[in-house]
Amino acid sequence: MKQLILILIVVSLSSLNSYSQTNVIADNDDNFYKKAFSVYLDSLESYFAPIIKLDSKELDSDWHRLKIKKDEAITYFLKDTFNSYKVELFDSDTLISILDSPDKKIILTEITPIKIKKDKLEIDFIDFEVSFVKDSLSERIVSGCSLEYRFDCDLNEFVLFESAFWFIDE
Repeated sequence: MKQLILILIVVSLSSLNSYSQTNVIADNDDNFYKKAFSVYLDSLESYFAPIIKLDSKELDSDWHRLKIKKDEAITYFLKDTFNSYKVELFDSDTLISILDSPDKKIILTEITPIKIKKDKLEIDFIDFEVSFVKDSLSERIVSGCSLEYRFDCDLNEFVLFESAFWFIDE
């Protein structure tokens, strides 16, 4: 009897259609983090261009040097350059070694995991001012960008619905 039930379960499971999610680790254009990061950079440029008068896209300029908090599950797709930006990934040990005095600070961007809320996906890019204080790293949130995606049934994919920048004044 147990064998019959087991066989029926296996047969019924094998007849079901199965769907899989896009491989988020794949380094291709379907990678959601990669798409969102590209949108973030485009939004960043269009938002700040009038303020700081972006004239050139030189990799040597400070504007085009991104300091990203390393997270193996999220930042794996980032190489030395992304679009016209030079990318530097930092883990805690690297930060401690470069922030060896209290007067040194850097702005570090963290890419958050994707949040799913009802019919939308959200991803945030949070900018921290990082310094080394009393033998430990100190992080203070200074700004960020939130991207909201909604599912478009006609296109059968998530499309950007809204992007918002926010700042924290001292």
